[in-house]
Amino acid sequence: MDDHSRYVELAALGAGGHLSEEDLKELHGHTETCTDCKNAAAELRELVRLHLPLTQNRLRQRINTMMNRPDPGARERFIRRGSLEGISFSPEVIKLPPPEDEL
Repeated sequence: MDDHSRYVELAALGAGGHLSEEDLKELHGHTETCTDCKNAAAELRELVRLHLPLTQNRLRQRINTMMNRPDPGARERFIRRGSLEGISFSPEVIKLPPPEDEL
């Protein structure tokens, strides 16, 4: 393991908030003089800040699913509006889907 791989590992742990005070000081001291490790630390912090929140627990997934459901009646309004505009829909499209509890 070369000198810089240690600091990249520290940067990865630091991005997740898993460094001791001593290791954090060591990382900061090194990144003051090493641009490569400073950039690696910044990239890892960005990864944790921007992409890690995309992993969600089951409760958050269920809440998001409920919040992103289409408005009740949106399909029917769309078909009616399209029909008024002259769009012809097949009988299969016009037929209402079964309620969710019957799926």
